[in-house]
Amino acid sequence: MQSSPIAVGRASVRRPRKQRAAILFDALIAMSVLTLGALTVYQFVPTVSHSQAYASQRTRAVQFATRMVENLQMLSAANLNASTLTQLQLVDAGQSGTVLSFSHIPLDESTRYSPSTALPKGTGTLTLKNLSSGAVGAQVVITWKSPYGTRSYTTGTVVGGYR
Repeated sequence: MQSSPIAVGRASVRRPRKQRAAILFDALIAMSVLTLGALTVYQFVPTVSHSQAYASQRTRAVQFATRMVENLQMLSAANLNASTLTQLQLVDAGQSGTVLSFSHIPLDESTRYSPSTALPKGTGTLTLKNLSSGAVGAQVVITWKSPYGTRSYTTGTVVGGYR
């Protein structure tokens, strides 16, 4: 049986060939396990990246919708109409009816961003509905495109009699 010398102090010890093969096999298995682990981690990088982008877009949509609701709550129910909201620059100009767009209205004073500039193909829609007791229901919808389809965030408030 042949063996290779290993220096231990001044004397040399020979390791059997089977033991050297076992160490090589163990190293090969360890490298395979590490490679599979690294591939698994790298597989999730695109998913994490898309999730982070979606979370950022959703956060921005929530901020726009919240800002619109806050602006509406400062008004009386009688002032929730297309002409008053256009004069206050809360909706896009040239609209009438109860479904109004605010896609191009900068709702963020610090950045002057609107839903159409801050979100990919972003739109903002305000739907007004007269309720009993002189109240007006307002539904705010922010919609945008993502790599996985159309996304939206919806919220609303009641202004007037029920407050």
